[in-house]
Parts: sequence; C-alpha cells; structure tokens
Amino acid sequence: MCKLYKSSFIGIVLLNLILLSSSADAVDCNKESPYFIDGEKYYDLSLNKKLTNNDEKELSAYFNKLSGKWVGDLIHTECKGSQKSLKEITKKAKVTSNIRNIGNGVLKVSYDANYLESRISTLHKIETLGSKSIFVLNFVSADNLSFTEKYRRRNATGGSILVENIYDIQVQNDVLEIYLTAYHNGYFAWNDALKLNAK
Repeated sequence: MCKLYKSSFIGIVLLNLILLSSSADAVDCNKESPYFIDGEKYYDLSLNKKLTNNDEKELSAYFNKLSGKWVGDLIHTECKGSQKSLKEITKKAKVTSNIRNIGNGVLKVSYDANYLESRISTLHKIETLGSKSIFVLNFVSADNLSFTEKYRRRNATGGSILVENIYDIQVQNDVLEIYLTAYHNGYFAWNDALKLNAK
C-alpha cells in the first residue's frame, strides 16, 4: 500500500471531512492544498507512486461496492474571478448517478445534475486516473477510502496547470458520500459534495 506522509495523513483526512461535509459554508478561495507545505516538491510528479497488484485488488473490491445507479443531492462550490477578487459561488442540485468500476484502479462516475436555482441540467463525468497519478492512498476503514491524484493539464491558451484532486469516499447501508476537492497549482479551485442513495 502506498502511503506518503503517513504520520500527518489521518489529520488531513479528518480536516477534509470537517470542511467538505459543510460545503455550504464559506470557503477560503485562497486556501492552499494540505500538501502544498512541501514547496517545490509539490510540483514533482515523480513522487507519484505506482499502485501495487495488491493495491489494485483492494481498490477493485472497494469500487465494486460503488458500482450501480444512485440518486441524491450535490453541493458544488467554486471560486471565480481574478486572483485579487475571487468570489465563492455555491450551487445545489438534484442528481442521478451511474458509477462503474473499470479495473486497474480506475473508477468512472457520471452524474446528471439538475441545478435548483438556474434549472439547468448538466452531465458531469469523472474518471480517476488509476496507477499513473496516485499521490496518496489510504483505506481509512472498510467503508471509507481517501486518495489524492496529481497530474498536469494543458490549457487551451498554452502552458499547463498542476491539478490535484482529493477524494474522500464513504459507503454504508446503500448510502454513498463522495467528496472531491480540486486544487489548481496548489490553490483551491472547486469541490463537489455528493450524498447519494442506491436507486
């Protein structure tokens, strides 16, 4: 099992749970990633660890529990504007979701979000990147998985940004919670908090 920063990771997970479970509350648009404390090492993707065969088996078994159709609620929070005048925007939606375990540590999550205020429906698709981009992986319990992936994404205008996605997933008694927080170049960009029930 690849576990970087083992001594501090549990504290970070607990902090994420507190912050993400209260996604409707105000967020700090200039918030740094909890891993940004490592300075230049933060940008070194060679520190990503390849999943072992055992890791992939454990992930596949866990992802199998998530596979299927789900319905529930979404709270989406993002920051928009210039760096000096970022503004928090929060949207709530009803969602239907389809989740598939692709294998090799890859999970596909699609969810159709019907935003309550704007009445606009948007289909979101998330696919974890498997062994290529895992930075931290931790099975907190049989029902709770947390992991972080980092990779570079090209901009349409040229250049690239470093994307970090922190996932915290909990499933129990046909109730699934997925918290995904994205950081761009080490700073908060957006998060999705999904609370779903098996359909």
